[in-house]
Amino acid sequence: MKSKQSTEKMMNQLHSVKDFSAFSNDHEDDFISPSLAAHIQALIEEKTLVKTEVIKRANLDRVYGYQIISGRRMPSRDKLIQLAIGLELDVEGTQTLLKMGGMAPLYAKIKREAAIIFCINKGYTWMETQAFLQQADVRIISE
Repeated sequence: MKSKQSTEKMMNQLHSVKDFSAFSNDHEDDFISPSLAAHIQALIEEKTLVKTEVIKRANLDRVYGYQIISGRRMPSRDKLIQLAIGLELDVEGTQTLLKMGGMAPLYAKIKREAAIIFCINKGYTWMETQAFLQQADVRIISE
């Protein structure tokens, strides 16, 4: 298996690539899943997680959580953030999950989002994140 390239490195290479086919072949292992559901499934498998535990850690309704994972429901941005917490993603993984869901990535210049990034960096649970957001006097993640 080839080593994973960062998005930044791939972007830099794309600026000067002359043959996309060769670029595509070189980075086959670096491309992410084409759909949100496939991406979530791949994360669960890669991290050897149990779906029920992910849903529980994300504090999602069980049925709704399974619908997101299967691709039958498209979650809101806050629900994706909850799912990222349930999947125990780092900031980069959370940003990717948001982008895959068609949502804007977290933006550090917005206080609430900076607080969420802080919580993700610290590995906070959903409950710890909610408490921290409340303490920081910003809107909690919707329930």
